[in-house]
Amino acid sequence: LFDGILLFCAFFVAFLIKRGNLNIETNFKNFLIVLFLAWFFVTLFSKKFIKLEKRNYFTYIKTYFKSILGIVILLFLAIYIFGWYNLSRVIISGTLLIFLIFEISYLSIRELFFKKNSRIKDIPFSVFFFLIELFIVGSTFLLIYFYRKGTFKLSDDYIILLLAIFIIWFVVSYFIHKFKIQKNVSFFKVIFQFWKSELIIVGLVAFIIVNLNLALFSRFIILGSLLIFAIFENIIVTIYSIYTHKKQTDYTDTYLLKADEIDYESKFVDDKDTRKIKREKYNFSSLRFKSSLLKNKLKNVYLNKFEEVYKFIENNINLEKLNILNLEVQFSKNPYNIEILTDNSLELYVNLRKINDFRRINMNFIKVNEKVKLGGLFIGRFQSLPQYANYYYRKYPFILAKLFLIFGFLLKRVMSKLPFFKRVYFVITKGRNRLISKAEALGRLYYCGFEIISIEEIDNFTWFIVKKANQPLSDKNPSYGPFFKQKRVGKNAKMIFMYKVRTMHPYSEYIQKLIYENHRLNDRGKIKDDFRVTNWGKVIRSLWIDELPMIINWFKRDVKLVGVRPLSESFFNTYPEDLKQERIKYKPGLIPPYYVDMPDSIEEVWDSEKRYLEKYKKHPLGTDFIYFFKALNNIIFHHAKSS
Repeated sequence: LFDGILLFCAFFVAFLIKRGNLNIETNFKNFLIVLFLAWFFVTLFSKKFIKLEKRNYFTYIKTYFKSILGIVILLFLAIYIFGWYNLSRVIISGTLLIFLIFEISYLSIRELFFKKNSRIKDIPFSVFFFLIELFIVGSTFLLIYFYRKGTFKLSDDYIILLLAIFIIWFVVSYFIHKFKIQKNVSFFKVIFQFWKSELIIVGLVAFIIVNLNLALFSRFIILGSLLIFAIFENIIVTIYSIYTHKKQTDYTDTYLLKADEIDYESKFVDDKDTRKIKREKYNFSSLRFKSSLLKNKLKNVYLNKFEEVYKFIENNINLEKLNILNLEVQFSKNPYNIEILTDNSLELYVNLRKINDFRRINMNFIKVNEKVKLGGLFIGRFQSLPQYANYYYRKYPFILAKLFLIFGFLLKRVMSKLPFFKRVYFVITKGRNRLISKAEALGRLYYCGFEIISIEEIDNFTWFIVKKANQPLSDKNPSYGPFFKQKRVGKNAKMIFMYKVRTMHPYSEYIQKLIYENHRLNDRGKIKDDFRVTNWGKVIRSLWIDELPMIINWFKRDVKLVGVRPLSESFFNTYPEDLKQERIKYKPGLIPPYYVDMPDSIEEVWDSEKRYLEKYKKHPLGTDFIYFFKALNNIIFHHAKSS
């Protein structure tokens, strides 16, 4: 606000010096609005009001000079576009000069000290980009000139103009360090240098034309050639960044029907039912050690800003049994910081960085597994999808939050899984702030050899305590693609693989045991509440789309059209022995007798299958024919749904 007041004061002082009064004309009132908007947007993005310690005074003043340069660029570009050549250049330039003097005077009085800006490292000059851009600058100008004038032969004035554009382009590019392209940094950090140079070039061209009163040049030719040059430049830089950046991602390429083996049966449920998974306090009974050092260190040093987290840990772990020398607490997303530790040396490893920021989540977890002793603990946190949404709903108005969430879904959930755009996504984001579901986070932990001790939601994050129970799995293709295959018991107890559309979050198959232990079964023996099913998966299941790939199993003759449902081995073993022996005599089917009898309990399901098998034994074709049409009638007219 104070800086804005200084700007208006500077304008009135410059106007008063030039005109001797404050009778502001209409054209200068319009100019004042544009001046304010230019100052507002430059100030918003210049970071000149960010207060940083250990940043010296002269370096901080440099930010204000950059801000003035930005205002000059936007202001004279607007004057050039709107054709306001009749405005007094003395008033305009005087306003900006007086404004800068006001700001420097104010900073000098305050004598602020701030942190120094980081300098660009010594990076080799890219001759390739220099030559490419040299060609593009000239060719785009000639093409636009030809489109406007009908000839490639430039007049003397336009030859001088093109030469001036070449000089401005080279000087700006040189001082912006545009041709020193850094590798393996974020995409925006690379492209920002080019955006900045493009804006400065346009602004300087507009500044020269306005101040030298060179209105005879065509704005279409100048602005059009610079715009097309900027478009080509951004395309080239984007392609270069994508294909020179290291491919570092957890995601595996997925192909149609190149499915993954999953073993589960479940239904949709609300996430809140598993907000807490708690057992008895974990005790290192094998350790002959007792001390309060680790407890005090965690509470007063490492977790002094995480009071609720400390209570969560204390309620689940006997901290006095742990040796403080075998503790490691980090705030890091880099697996190298874990790799330097000694293998099998830690009893407790804590990482306060949310796993959503890990570039390679599995690699981090596997490194932790290597460093923690068998039975040792790993504590961390992540932000689940509902918590991610809550963050935006709390911070922004509902409509704006919705727009952010939609954009985030397209970028981080859709774009990150498409073959080509997956690389673009990781170049742009470097894997930071990834969207990850609770099922995927827990599934990755189990995949990497851990088991849950306890989880709890604290301050819109899910904190977990896991113990090292096994070595990481060797499965190279966890469920990530749209299709997967389930291992099922077929005829003669032979195992078959049933194809389905994936309706659960990635890595859900690895927490099957956890779900069975912490969820109740419904009357039909299915999981009553299961947070692994996605919202779109719920819709897909209701429309039967998830079962369409089973037609492939029918063509492969693994199953028949009507028959008892193919079951997982674990669920098959819960059946009565006589029914199990009867079931394996025949092929399972796509349409089970459940849709005919509509049972209400697991015992009624068994009775329904027994009746079907007895009838099928006597009249195979007739029984399947009758059951098929009865099931079809119940599905269409009585809204029968899958069990």
